[in-house]
Amino acid sequence: MAILSVKLTKSSNVKHVVSALLLICSRMGEGDNIALLSGEEASDISPSDYVQALPERTAKILSEITRRGMYFHVAPHSHFGGIFIAKNHKSLKKNT
Repeated sequence: MAILSVKLTKSSNVKHVVSALLLICSRMGEGDNIALLSGEEASDISPSDYVQALPERTAKILSEITRRGMYFHVAPHSHFGGIFIAKNHKSLKKNT
């Protein structure tokens, strides 16, 4: 298992970010990989934020990965700052 990071910048294409996250989480033979979505938008999110309060691009990314059967966990600001994504929710509980 590995934790790999994808940085969301102002010029990032949402489709490319989603593709990178899916690729990290579903690599064959790697076990349950976890992707960390970081960057200004993703790192400023708090676990207590409402979905309606999320930045538009971040909300689109989370919506798309959820639609594809992935799970996410928002890390508190004091920890890593970002959103952990995995295809198995048990992996998130063990490692975040």
